[in-house]
Amino acid sequence: MFWGLSFPLSKGVALVHATLVPEASGWLVTASTIWPRFLLAAAILAVVAHRRLRGITRLEVWQGVGLGVFMSGGICLQVDGLQHTEASTSAFLSQCYVVLLPLVVYGRQRRLPSLRLVLGTVMVMAGVVILADVDWRAMRMGRGELETLLSTLFFTGQILWLDRPVFAVNRVTPVTLIMFLVVGGVFLGAAAIMADGGGALLAPWASM
Repeated sequence: MFWGLSFPLSKGVALVHATLVPEASGWLVTASTIWPRFLLAAAILAVVAHRRLRGITRLEVWQGVGLGVFMSGGICLQVDGLQHTEASTSAFLSQCYVVLLPLVVYGRQRRLPSLRLVLGTVMVMAGVVILADVDWRAMRMGRGELETLLSTLFFTGQILWLDRPVFAVNRVTPVTLIMFLVVGGVFLGAAAIMADGGGALLAPWASM
């Protein structure tokens, strides 16, 4: 339910931001709707699970940074693409990494995916179609759709990075915090650079 709601909510937030700051570019709107979410998540996690953050290792930092980089690329394209397509279309196309992962495995292992994996992939995509309530009449291949498809390459890379054997000893909480901080920092910096004098960056908050 929360997954399904995230797409129309994200689109709604972007539309409100664009209304409050009409002179802002689409990329500024994208960055400005992403960084608060991740920095707020990092702050909450740091408070709630501070005891689990002691003794963060270099390997955990490295994994978190890698996840943050892949996440930044993926969510940037996904959120910007969401401004140019229907929320249901974005939700459907965002799950194409489910198809990409078996292809990557095939490329690595040089063997076809099992019938169980193929059936599982088909069932997942069918379930996404039902949950997202995709409007096939509105389906086309424009900027929003292309950006969303490209975002799945980053999300695929993120999953593969997460699954690296060298990271097996890492703890989830420190890695997640680092990832949140990287994504939040990247988009806060990008928004600050794109905002002319900071006015476009602060305008949505001043309207609250």
